[in-house]
Amino acid sequence: MKKFIFIIICLYSQFVFSNTSLFNKVQQKLKIDPIAFEQFQYLGTLHCIDKYLMVEKNGSFYQAYLELDLSLSPITRLFNFDDLDNAYKELEQNITKVKRDSPRRLDFNNYVEICRRNFHSNNIHNYYSTFILNKKNYIKEGDPETLWEKEDIEQNMKDYLEYGKIDYRRFL
Repeated sequence: MKKFIFIIICLYSQFVFSNTSLFNKVQQKLKIDPIAFEQFQYLGTLHCIDKYLMVEKNGSFYQAYLELDLSLSPITRLFNFDDLDNAYKELEQNITKVKRDSPRRLDFNNYVEICRRNFHSNNIHNYYSTFILNKKNYIKEGDPETLWEKEDIEQNMKDYLEYGKIDYRRFL
Protein backbone atom coordinates (compact mmCIF):
# COMPACT_ATOMS: atom_id res chain seq x y z
CA MET A 1 0.00 0.00 0.00
CA LYS A 2 2.83 2.37 0.86
CA LYS A 3 4.46 1.68 -2.49
CA PHE A 4 1.22 2.44 -4.30
CA ILE A 5 0.84 5.78 -2.51
CA PHE A 6 4.50 6.59 -3.15
CA ILE A 7 4.08 5.88 -6.89
CA ILE A 8 0.98 8.10 -7.08
CA ILE A 9 2.80 10.93 -5.30
CA CYS A 10 5.80 10.59 -7.64
CA LEU A 11 3.64 10.60 -10.77
CA TYR A 12 1.60 13.57 -9.57
CA SER A 13 4.67 15.61 -8.62
CA GLN A 14 6.26 14.81 -11.98
CA PHE A 15 3.13 16.08 -13.71
CA VAL A 16 3.04 19.28 -11.64
CA PHE A 17 6.72 20.05 -12.12
CA SER A 18 6.64 19.29 -15.84
CA ASN A 19 3.92 21.95 -16.35
CA THR A 20 5.83 24.47 -14.26
CA SER A 21 8.95 23.68 -16.22
CA LEU A 22 7.10 24.20 -19.51
CA PHE A 23 5.77 27.54 -18.33
CA ASN A 24 9.24 28.65 -17.18
CA LYS A 25 10.75 27.67 -20.52
CA VAL A 26 8.12 29.70 -22.36
CA GLN A 27 8.79 32.71 -20.15
CA GLN A 28 12.53 32.48 -20.74
CA LYS A 29 12.11 32.18 -24.49
CA LEU A 30 9.66 35.11 -24.60
CA LYS A 31 12.16 37.27 -22.69
CA ILE A 32 14.72 36.94 -25.47
CA ASP A 33 12.39 36.55 -28.46
CA PRO A 34 12.79 39.67 -30.65
CA ILE A 35 9.71 38.89 -32.76
CA ALA A 36 7.36 38.62 -29.77
CA PHE A 37 8.85 41.82 -28.36
CA GLU A 38 8.35 43.64 -31.68
CA GLN A 39 4.75 42.46 -31.77
CA PHE A 40 4.28 43.75 -28.21
CA GLN A 41 5.65 47.14 -29.30
CA TYR A 42 3.53 47.15 -32.48
CA LEU A 43 0.31 46.42 -30.60
CA GLY A 44 1.22 49.02 -27.99
CA THR A 45 1.81 51.70 -30.62
CA LEU A 46 -1.57 50.97 -32.23
CA HIS A 47 -3.29 50.96 -28.85
CA CYS A 48 -1.78 54.38 -28.12
CA ILE A 49 -2.90 55.79 -31.49
CA ASP A 50 -6.41 54.47 -30.90
CA LYS A 51 -6.40 56.25 -27.54
CA TYR A 52 -5.42 59.56 -29.15
CA LEU A 53 -8.05 59.16 -31.85
CA MET A 54 -10.60 58.19 -29.18
CA VAL A 55 -11.43 54.88 -30.85
CA GLU A 56 -13.26 52.79 -28.27
CA LYS A 57 -13.74 49.39 -29.91
CA ASN A 58 -12.62 47.59 -33.05
CA GLY A 59 -9.83 50.07 -33.74
CA SER A 60 -6.37 49.44 -35.12
CA PHE A 61 -5.25 47.67 -31.94
CA TYR A 62 -8.12 45.20 -32.03
CA GLN A 63 -7.72 44.55 -35.76
CA ALA A 64 -3.97 43.99 -35.40
CA TYR A 65 -4.57 41.66 -32.45
CA LEU A 66 -6.96 39.60 -34.60
CA GLU A 67 -4.52 39.59 -37.51
CA LEU A 68 -1.70 38.35 -35.30
CA ASP A 69 -4.04 35.81 -33.74
CA LEU A 70 -4.96 34.44 -37.17
CA SER A 71 -1.26 34.20 -38.02
CA LEU A 72 -0.86 32.07 -34.87
CA SER A 73 1.43 34.55 -33.16
CA PRO A 74 2.57 33.64 -29.65
CA ILE A 75 1.76 37.11 -28.29
CA THR A 76 -1.93 36.55 -29.03
CA ARG A 77 -2.09 32.79 -28.45
CA LEU A 78 -0.42 32.97 -25.05
CA PHE A 79 -1.73 36.28 -23.70
CA ASN A 80 -5.30 37.38 -23.15
CA PHE A 81 -6.62 40.39 -25.13
CA ASP A 82 -7.94 42.11 -22.01
CA ASP A 83 -4.65 41.69 -20.16
CA LEU A 84 -2.73 43.20 -23.08
CA ASP A 85 -5.25 46.04 -23.24
CA ASN A 86 -4.85 46.74 -19.51
CA ALA A 87 -1.06 46.61 -19.76
CA TYR A 88 -1.07 49.20 -22.53
CA LYS A 89 -3.48 51.42 -20.62
CA GLU A 90 -1.13 51.31 -17.66
CA LEU A 91 1.84 52.19 -19.88
CA GLU A 92 -0.04 55.06 -21.51
CA GLN A 93 -0.53 56.82 -18.20
CA ASN A 94 3.08 57.99 -18.49
CA ILE A 95 2.78 59.21 -22.10
CA THR A 96 2.86 62.90 -22.90
CA LYS A 97 -0.63 64.33 -23.18
CA VAL A 98 -1.59 66.57 -26.09
CA LYS A 99 -4.24 69.07 -25.11
CA ARG A 100 -7.44 68.84 -27.11
CA ASP A 101 -7.55 72.57 -27.81
CA SER A 102 -4.03 72.83 -29.25
CA PRO A 103 -3.27 72.96 -32.99
CA ARG A 104 -1.04 69.88 -32.53
CA ARG A 105 -4.06 67.74 -31.72
CA LEU A 106 -5.14 67.90 -35.36
CA ASP A 107 -1.78 66.59 -36.58
CA PHE A 108 -2.12 62.81 -36.90
CA ASN A 109 1.61 62.41 -37.53
CA ASN A 110 2.27 63.96 -34.14
CA TYR A 111 0.19 61.21 -32.46
CA VAL A 112 1.99 58.52 -34.40
CA GLU A 113 5.40 59.95 -33.47
CA ILE A 114 4.51 60.25 -29.77
CA CYS A 115 3.23 56.68 -29.64
CA ARG A 116 6.09 55.25 -31.68
CA ARG A 117 8.68 57.03 -29.55
CA ASN A 118 7.13 55.85 -26.29
CA PHE A 119 6.75 52.24 -27.35
CA HIS A 120 10.25 52.04 -28.78
CA SER A 121 12.02 53.53 -25.76
CA ASN A 122 14.43 51.57 -23.60
CA ASN A 123 12.08 51.24 -20.64
CA ILE A 124 9.47 49.35 -22.68
CA HIS A 125 11.68 46.25 -22.65
CA ASN A 126 11.69 46.26 -18.84
CA TYR A 127 7.91 46.55 -18.82
CA TYR A 128 7.65 43.74 -21.38
CA SER A 129 9.81 41.50 -19.18
CA THR A 130 7.63 42.26 -16.17
CA PHE A 131 4.50 41.58 -18.21
CA ILE A 132 5.62 38.15 -19.43
CA LEU A 133 6.81 37.09 -15.98
CA ASN A 134 3.34 37.68 -14.51
CA LYS A 135 1.47 34.38 -14.76
CA LYS A 136 -1.88 36.18 -14.47
CA ASN A 137 -1.40 37.70 -17.95
CA TYR A 138 -1.43 34.34 -19.71
CA ILE A 139 -4.55 32.74 -21.12
CA LYS A 140 -6.16 30.51 -18.55
CA GLU A 141 -8.17 27.34 -18.87
CA GLY A 142 -11.84 28.10 -19.55
CA ASP A 143 -11.19 31.76 -20.33
CA PRO A 144 -14.48 33.07 -21.82
CA GLU A 145 -12.60 34.77 -24.65
CA THR A 146 -10.94 31.57 -25.94
CA LEU A 147 -12.69 28.69 -24.16
CA TRP A 148 -9.43 26.74 -24.40
CA GLU A 149 -8.82 23.71 -22.31
CA LYS A 150 -5.62 23.04 -20.41
CA GLU A 151 -4.32 20.71 -23.14
CA ASP A 152 -4.74 23.43 -25.80
CA ILE A 153 -2.83 25.96 -23.73
CA GLU A 154 -0.03 23.50 -23.04
CA GLN A 155 0.15 22.57 -26.72
CA ASN A 156 0.39 26.26 -27.66
CA MET A 157 3.33 26.57 -25.28
CA LYS A 158 5.01 23.47 -26.68
CA ASP A 159 4.49 24.72 -30.24
CA TYR A 160 5.99 28.07 -29.32
CA LEU A 161 9.06 26.43 -27.82
CA GLU A 162 9.55 24.18 -30.82
CA TYR A 163 8.52 26.39 -33.77
CA GLY A 164 8.51 29.96 -32.43
CA LYS A 165 4.77 30.20 -33.09
CA ILE A 166 1.74 27.96 -32.96
CA ASP A 167 1.81 25.01 -35.34
CA TYR A 168 -1.00 25.44 -37.88
CA ARG A 169 -1.09 21.70 -38.65
CA ARG A 170 -2.90 21.09 -35.36
CA PHE A 171 -5.94 22.89 -36.74
CA LEU A 172 -6.20 21.03 -40.04
